[in-house]
Amino acid sequence: MRRQITVIVLALSAAIAGLGQDEQEYTGWMKTIGASAGSLRKNIAAKSADAAKDAKALEEAFGKVHKFWMQKKIDGAMKFAADAQSGFREVAAKAAAGDFEGADAALKTASANCAGCHKVHREKVEGGWKIKY
Repeated sequence: MRRQITVIVLALSAAIAGLGQDEQEYTGWMKTIGASAGSLRKNIAAKSADAAKDAKALEEAFGKVHKFWMQKKIDGAMKFAADAQSGFREVAAKAAAGDFEGADAALKTASANCAGCHKVHREKVEGGWKIKY
């Protein structure tokens, strides 16, 4: 019996530690996304080929974000992340084709997903932000 309790406690401890790690990774992705989005806006305005690279990085980051929310089974956040991912895929395609007007329009649409998710799943706390489930 004592051995079973020890195994259960260890399993629960590992699960709790994993939850914290997930949120730390998520926070890291959000910081990367913010930096990449800023670079993307500048590169679209400058009509730089680097805009496609930035948009591709955002598409990949939102793939991770989508997986995070799938594991949490939060439907609204999953949809925001999937829509952002496909939106940034469109931005990348338009920028790669040299259609910077189209890339800018697609960026605005993709970014609306960010704002929508932040409104629902982000809470201001002392010293920063917290994920809301």
